[in-house]
Amino acid sequence: MVFFFFITSFASSVASPDAEILLSFKGSLQNPIFLSSWNDSVPHCTWVGVSCQLGRVTSLALASTSLRGHIPASVFSLSTLVFLDLSSNALVGEIPPQIGQLKRLRQLSLSQNQLSGEIPGEIGGLTHLRSLKLGLNSLTGEIPAGIGRLTRLDTLDLSGNGLSGALPPEIGALSRLENFIAPSCSIAGPLPDEIAGMSSLSKLDLSYNPLGCRIPNSIGQLKNLTMMNLVYAELNGSIPAELGSCRNLKMLTLSFNSLSGSLPEELSGLPLLTFSAEKNEFTGPLPPWFGKWTQMESLLLSGNKFEGRIPTEIGNCSSLQHRLVLNNNQLRGTIPKEIGNLTALSVLNLNSNFLEGSIPFELGNCGSLTTLDLGNNRLNGSIPDQLADLGQLQCLVLSHNNLSGEIPGSLAELTNLTTLDLSGNRLAGSIPSEFGQCSKLQGLYIGNNLLSGTIPASLGGLGSLVKLNLTGNQLHGSVPTSFSNLKELSHMDLSFNDLDGQLPSTLPEMLNLVGLFVQHNRISGCLDQFLSNSVSWRIETLNLSHNMINGELPASIGNLSVNT
Repeated sequence: MVFFFFITSFASSVASPDAEILLSFKGSLQNPIFLSSWNDSVPHCTWVGVSCQLGRVTSLALASTSLRGHIPASVFSLSTLVFLDLSSNALVGEIPPQIGQLKRLRQLSLSQNQLSGEIPGEIGGLTHLRSLKLGLNSLTGEIPAGIGRLTRLDTLDLSGNGLSGALPPEIGALSRLENFIAPSCSIAGPLPDEIAGMSSLSKLDLSYNPLGCRIPNSIGQLKNLTMMNLVYAELNGSIPAELGSCRNLKMLTLSFNSLSGSLPEELSGLPLLTFSAEKNEFTGPLPPWFGKWTQMESLLLSGNKFEGRIPTEIGNCSSLQHRLVLNNNQLRGTIPKEIGNLTALSVLNLNSNFLEGSIPFELGNCGSLTTLDLGNNRLNGSIPDQLADLGQLQCLVLSHNNLSGEIPGSLAELTNLTTLDLSGNRLAGSIPSEFGQCSKLQGLYIGNNLLSGTIPASLGGLGSLVKLNLTGNQLHGSVPTSFSNLKELSHMDLSFNDLDGQLPSTLPEMLNLVGLFVQHNRISGCLDQFLSNSVSWRIETLNLSHNMINGELPASIGNLSVNT
């Protein structure tokens, strides 16, 4: 023990070429305040970020130390260096080709700097490298073919650069690579068939690249793949059936591409947790084999051209706990009651399809729902009382259907509700006064129905309300004076009703109100008197037309802080 300490101390105290290299590195930086311990008064092996073995530097860990300046070529003369991390600094300029001298290097991270220029081909000489992270710089040019020589590499991160060209075929030689992370770096297609040689690959992220190609069939040979992200990659063609051979695949995200055709049944055997294929051009029916995805947590297929019925087998996906999103397709038929089996589901979005029939009361079993959006369909019948059992619900959208009957007062039991949109239906009866209990409600949209009666004064208790739309009904009576309590309200539309009386004189005290629409009613009163308190009003749009308001345009209109 004493002998080892003597050897280490002696080696550190004598003049060391490594210490000179480190001081040269420090001297090339701009204001390296985090390297104040780097001086001749103490052994270099005790300097911050420096680790040694027998006096030779083996590790330089200087991430997030506010380093500024160029990387000097001399630092790559640290021939015993095994670990080099200069990430999350403000280093600029090119990566010196001398980096190829670090023959023992196992981990290299230069990510999150401002480095530019091409990736030097000499990097292919770092044959012991296991982790290479160059992400979030401004590197350009093609990925050098020499990268295929890094056969011990398990992690490669090139994300967020301005590279060009396609992946070199030589990349297929990286048989130990487990993580290939290269989103948003301008890589073009086609994807080489040699990608099949990356037999250990677990995570593949080429999202946000202009690949502009098909998914190669050879990708099905990546048996260890667990995650593949190809979002916004300008992909075309169909999903290859061979992808069904990736028996460990748990996350597959293909959204925002131009993929077409039907979903291959071979995918049914995958242990997927997330499947996202939104905003593509997929056609055909939703397959009944969806029911085999019993581990699925999120299924996102909006913005395609799927048609036919929603398969009842979807109810077998009992693990769905995040999102089932099928909006903006061409789905027809009824909403299967089996969706009520998805008791852990958080978001159900079936908006903008051609669904018909009634809302199944079994949806009330989905007690974990925070969002239920069935808007823009052809649903009919009444709103089931069982929806009041969805105690976690924050957003309920049933707008633009053919729903009839009265609005259930029991919906007021949804105390977490922030958005309620029932507009564009044939709902009749009065507005439930119980809605005044929904203290978290920020948006209430029940316009363009057949509602009658008066506006409940209790709505004035909705202190969080930002938008209120009651347009196009048959409401009568006066605007409640309690509305002056809606201090957060920015837009209020009461137009096209049968309201009468005067507008509350306190409305101009609602300083957040920027849009007020009361046209086509029977509202009376004197305009000058109504606007007399408008000196601080921030109203931008005020429509009082087609009412019974009298008087001339008052001089006080000039008090409005925003022209109307």
